[in-house]
Amino acid sequence: MKRATILILTLALALGASTALAHGHGHGHGHHKGCRNTKAMGPRTAMDGPGGPIMRMLARLDLSDAQRDRIRTIMEQARPRFQEQREALMNVRQQLRDLNPASFDEAAVRRIAAGLATPMQEIAVLRQQVRSQVWAVLTPEQRGQAETLCETMQQRRDSMRGCMNGQGRQNGPATP
Repeated sequence: MKRATILILTLALALGASTALAHGHGHGHGHHKGCRNTKAMGPRTAMDGPGGPIMRMLARLDLSDAQRDRIRTIMEQARPRFQEQREALMNVRQQLRDLNPASFDEAAVRRIAAGLATPMQEIAVLRQQVRSQVWAVLTPEQRGQAETLCETMQQRRDSMRGCMNGQGRQNGPATP
């Protein structure tokens, strides 16, 4: 059960990368703001797009052509719904940015910020729906491999979070 939970969380995070645009972390064209060399991110393939990272992870599972096509279809069908919710989030965030910074109006901030809840909730539901549909396409062996990959990815994320939170390296002082 723990492995399934980790897999679901990892797939959510991978698919959640698509919502990074809603948070202003990307340009919407596959380029990360501040990334000088987009080729360093690796070649773009037909498996990229909505859920690009998840598709790259799934590519490591030796999917059959039928599985790959089905998963691609699932992602493509979900794309417009995700885009609609991302746009709703971006609109609310823009409204927050448009508030006058010279004066703080808590009631206005709360009224506008309340608009974040629905699109975020819809995105969470859509992510779970897509994860469930993708999981159903995998064989039991592929599910086991996916769980292992997800655990590895989770360990890397946890390690990176520790570094980002000022914990530094666990094996000694950081070198310049």
